[in-house]
Amino acid sequence: MEYRKLPHGNEKISTIGIGMGSIHESSEEEIEETINFAIDNGVNFFDMVASKEKPYKAYGKAFKGRREKV
Repeated sequence: MEYRKLPHGNEKISTIGIGMGSIHESSEEEIEETINFAIDNGVNFFDMVASKEKPYKAYGKAFKGRREKV
């Protein structure tokens, strides 16, 4: 995974991110699997602006215990 350093800090952000566009149309299980796959493959940039509240629970489950990776 390629990363870019933020201009005002030491954080490195993956050049590939996950958006929330239509993710709410998937099941909670599929959303969680998608987020886990992304994290396992180095993605640490996630758009957290959803049009529905459905994805947040799945995101929470996927992020739990993995804060240092995202």
